[in-house]
Amino acid sequence: MKKNHFCITLLIAFFFMQHSMAQFIPEYSGDHNLNLLFKLVKSNSGKTSYVYFPLSRPEIKESYPYFEAASNTNISVFEGKEKHSTFWKHTNMQLGVNLLLRMYNEESSPIHPMNFEPGIVFNHFFNPKSYSETWLNRSSTEINNYYYCTLEAKHLSNGQSGPFYIPGTDSINYENGDFSTNFVKLKFSHVNRGLLNPESYLIQTYGIRIDWGIPGTVLRIQEGLLNSYGKYRLIANYQWISRPFSLFNIKATSKLGQTDETLKFRLITRVENTYIIGNLTNFPDENTDKDRYNFNARVTLYPIDYVEMGLFVNFFVGRDYYNLKFTDKKDIWSIGLTYNL
Repeated sequence: MKKNHFCITLLIAFFFMQHSMAQFIPEYSGDHNLNLLFKLVKSNSGKTSYVYFPLSRPEIKESYPYFEAASNTNISVFEGKEKHSTFWKHTNMQLGVNLLLRMYNEESSPIHPMNFEPGIVFNHFFNPKSYSETWLNRSSTEINNYYYCTLEAKHLSNGQSGPFYIPGTDSINYENGDFSTNFVKLKFSHVNRGLLNPESYLIQTYGIRIDWGIPGTVLRIQEGLLNSYGKYRLIANYQWISRPFSLFNIKATSKLGQTDETLKFRLITRVENTYIIGNLTNFPDENTDKDRYNFNARVTLYPIDYVEMGLFVNFFVGRDYYNLKFTDKKDIWSIGLTYNL
């Protein structure tokens, strides 16, 4: 019971931390469509804060979590200005800390070690003006066929130092086993406005992730991950943002103090595809071809300009992304809340 209380306390702390850090992220005045698009482009990695609850329960209930919670915070530390050189005025840089927590249906240890993912993110925009001037001064109707690239350098670990395997066995030590890797991710994105509707957007992203490490240092790759976790990952993501629409003629008061307005909503549909390439000879399943592809689809409904919380339905199939659980294969439906899109 004490561990359950600890888990709930951590979850509450995650969301309060996210709320407190959000005040460092600038808000931009003007067209709310433009403001929304700016936020979505900056967070197009798909890293949002959320909590979800599984809708499907397998026979082995211990293998599925009661819930999963994530706190993902990115703080802008550099924004290109017109006074900067040609390259840097088209660039921004963010520092990020991403945390992921799960609670399982296990009496002895329901809370497994978390994912810790600190890192740095560079965005470079290929439009002729600095990204800040472009987003602030151009109307949303002019933003079309917008290209940018993203470079991420991150560390991923579970904060544990125990042996990877339970001593004397070939079973992974889920309780306090060490999981540690580092990766760089290079992605190219295209923002297309008005593909299906003048007020809708499609963001296409293609890229590659490369895991690396320096033996004997804090930036090492845990030996148990070699030829098993996967060194190279191909990425293809698609994010469609619907036009604003009314739902049941709901009325609300806007942030500007205007009353009796019809509350507008947007649907965001995000599909993520990842394919692992390279040597997987140490993966426990002999048929490794089935263990290379991950698919995730999420549909989120949230109101515009009033709150920063949305309701989503998610489907995931593939290898688990929760540190030492990477050898597990999942197909799971879930429902949850996402915060600060």
